[in-house]
Amino acid sequence: MSKDNRSGEIVTFFIGVAIGALIGAALALILAPQSGAKTRKEIVQRGIELRERVEGIAEEARQRIGEIGEEMQERIQEATEQGREIARRRQQETVES
Repeated sequence: MSKDNRSGEIVTFFIGVAIGALIGAALALILAPQSGAKTRKEIVQRGIELRERVEGIAEEARQRIGEIGEEMQERIQEATEQGREIARRRQQETVES
């Protein structure tokens, strides 16, 4: 399994955890025995907290994706340079032959 693929799986896992937490929190509040006003207030508060968590996870994912993009650019540049060097050598060998 590649490093990039594993990173994507980790991000997907945390997004799934956040969604599961949202569903669990909503169900717990809806099924809890308390007044409607209090339940609505808690749902709003938990929604705000969850949104903040999801935003944090999304920001981490964006940063990781940016890092992966930078790594890929570096690898492509290195491969391009290696390809040019090989082509230069082959051309030189051909000229010398």
